[in-house]
Amino acid sequence: MPEIKLKPCPFCGGEAEYVRMSSGFQKIRCKKCYAQIEEQSTKWDAAVEWNSRFTEKEMPPSANE
Repeated sequence: MPEIKLKPCPFCGGEAEYVRMSSGFQKIRCKKCYAQIEEQSTKWDAAVEWNSRFTEKEMPPSANE
């Protein structure tokens, strides 16, 4: 399975990195501001979760009210 390209951090625009936890789970965090997602069971699931978050520019108008 090909690796998913990670989007930049939605908070600061920093580069994201995969982190393998001692539990065997995966998470992704920003190298600059350390924002992160909750642990996921696979690298694929972690990438999908990270890439599915909105940036401020992508937020629907109703979310900003």
